[in-house]
Amino acid sequence: MCEVLIKICNNCSVEKPVDEFSKDERNTKDGHGGLCKDCVSKTAKARREKNKARGPLLSQILRLAPDVIADWVTLTIP
Repeated sequence: MCEVLIKICNNCSVEKPVDEFSKDERNTKDGHGGLCKDCVSKTAKARREKNKARGPLLSQILRLAPDVIADWVTLTIP
C-alpha cells in the first residue's frame, strides 16, 4: 500500500502535508480527517463565538427553574 504524503483540505482546497490533518483511522481510508487543523480550528472558533450567548442564558434558566427542569427530566428520560 502506498502512503499518501499530501492531501487536499475539503474546506480550503489547499494541498497540505498529512501532518497538518488530524488522525481519523476509523472513518477514512488514508487515516486522516478531511479538514486541515487550521480549518478545524477556525470552524470551532466561529461556532464558539456564534453560541457564546447561549451559555449564560442556559445557566440562568437552570438557576431560576430547577424544579421545572427536574420534572421535565423525569418525564422525558425513561
